[in-house]
Amino acid sequence: MPAPTPSLPITIANLTPPLLESISNLLSGAFAVDPLARCNRLLEDSSPNETVVEKESWMKMWRENITTKLRAGAELVEVADWTALALWFPPGVKKSTFDRTTSPAPLLEYFDSFEAIKEKYLHGRKYWYLNLIARDPQKREKG
Repeated sequence: MPAPTPSLPITIANLTPPLLESISNLLSGAFAVDPLARCNRLLEDSSPNETVVEKESWMKMWRENITTKLRAGAELVEVADWTALALWFPPGVKKSTFDRTTSPAPLLEYFDSFEAIKEKYLHGRKYWYLNLIARDPQKREKG
C-alpha cells in the first residue's frame, strides 16, 4: 500500500522511509524497460548487457538517486495516489554533475549541446529544471 502523501512538495526535510519506498517502487516500474535507465544501471557495477536486473536492484538505485537529488535541493511531486511523479530542481539549485572524464563522448556531446541551447534561449535566466517524470505502468487512472 502506498505511503500517505505529506504536504507537497516532497523534500529531504519531509522524506520518510515509507515515502522513499513508494517513490522507488514507482520509478522501478516506470523505468524497468527503459534502455537508457537499464544501461546506466548495468554500468554501475559493470554488469554484462544480458544481465537480468532484479527489482530490488532497481529499488536500491532509485532510493540512492532520489535521496541524493532531494539533498541537493530538488522537490518531488506525486499525483493521483502515486500514479505519476515529477522531480524538479528550483531556480538556482544545481543538479548533481557527472564525471566528464569517464563519460562516453556522445553523452558529453548531448549535455554540451543542451547547455548551449539553454544559454541561447534563456540568456542566463533562472528556471525550474524538470529532472525526472514517471508514471506507474500498472495504474490505469489518468494522472
